[in-house]
Amino acid sequence: MIGEVLPAFAAGMDARDYGAGASSVNLFLAGADWDLEFAREAGLDDAWLRPLHDLVRKAAAAGHGEGSIAALTEVLGTG
Repeated sequence: MIGEVLPAFAAGMDARDYGAGASSVNLFLAGADWDLEFAREAGLDDAWLRPLHDLVRKAAAAGHGEGSIAALTEVLGTG
């Protein structure tokens, strides 16, 4: 499955066009609290989710909420 979606993500990143994504930044944002709750209930380490959720919030705040999750590349390394 990953091999099937990576070319589309890469093309979007190369073109800086994130409009065609099926998994939007807002979709990930909406599930962030559930991710943490699920991890806690399952006794899983949720430390890796926190930086991901920070990037998702940052991308949404930068106006990429409706765009593909590949839009996270736009906020990587920004203050």
